[in-house]
Amino acid sequence: MTDMPLALGVVLTMVGFHLGTGGVGVPDRRWALAGFGGLAIGLLAKGPIALVLFGLPVAVWLTVARRWSSLRHLPWGTGLLLVAVTVLPWYAAAEIKTPGFLRYFIIGEHFERFVVPGWEGDLYGSGHERPKGIIWLYGLATFLPWTLFALAPLFRARRIRRPDGDGGLYLYLALFALAPLIVFTPAANILAAYALPGLPAAAALLAIAWTDAGLSTRRGSFTALAVAAMAVPLILAAVFLSGNDRTWPLRTAYGAIHQLNAIAPEAHLWTFDDRIFSASYYADGKARTVASGDVPRLRGDSARDAIIVRDKDGSKPVPDGFDDLGTWTSYRLWLERIHG
Repeated sequence: MTDMPLALGVVLTMVGFHLGTGGVGVPDRRWALAGFGGLAIGLLAKGPIALVLFGLPVAVWLTVARRWSSLRHLPWGTGLLLVAVTVLPWYAAAEIKTPGFLRYFIIGEHFERFVVPGWEGDLYGSGHERPKGIIWLYGLATFLPWTLFALAPLFRARRIRRPDGDGGLYLYLALFALAPLIVFTPAANILAAYALPGLPAAAALLAIAWTDAGLSTRRGSFTALAVAAMAVPLILAAVFLSGNDRTWPLRTAYGAIHQLNAIAPEAHLWTFDDRIFSASYYADGKARTVASGDVPRLRGDSARDAIIVRDKDGSKPVPDGFDDLGTWTSYRLWLERIHG
């Protein structure tokens, strides 16, 4: 998943820019260079969207706070050279190795994915068509349980006082928290993970607001906050640990691959009718796709054929010469019989 590296890059850029331009105190060149490094991480992880998630909130903040002059503190020459040396060689190598990569990575992933309903050009996943604007609900959900605790400082907003010279930190963090939600509002293909780059800024904003509102001095409130925060991952961990590879609520072919490796690790692996990305991943890229009308036969070597099929309800008939070994989450495993 590239969403977490993108979030890392955006946060590093956000912090580096604020400290590098003297948002708090004296401009720090080292932090400014770290910010350019974060931009490089974002460009490598997800491409130009990193520029948008950084550029949009910064442009608004510079305009509202009237701080465009602070840009002169940034080491533009060294910083842009750092980004170019880090990013461009990989882009060039990827295009040389797989011609058409840049067109797919920039046009497909950054425009067609979001504006073309049911976009089917994804080489490494599948489209997820959702109602436009649902990213706002995803943002609220992915920030749980902390979303609930954002209400407390809101009720005490009039008591919140920030010291002068804080660099407009409230506005800065709010813009970065909202940037992914604004950018992806018109998107047709969306995932909850697209809200991730804004969550660190939202967390910092909540922590500062909670403290400035005097809420953190209440030991009972802080204890309740900590207990609620811990409850969510503990409940999720309990759900997953109580299951097994047949019942875990995940759309993954891991269980079927694990069973195949235990029974017939030498088998040639196929996926039925469509590409199953988790099967390809757990089989180290060795899974190929076979059409329903062209089921592979024994090739004359000692290896058998195995087929993983997406068939949760068990409605698809087993091909002749194959045994059904069972179902793991949404996937069935068929293995060719040994011919004597």
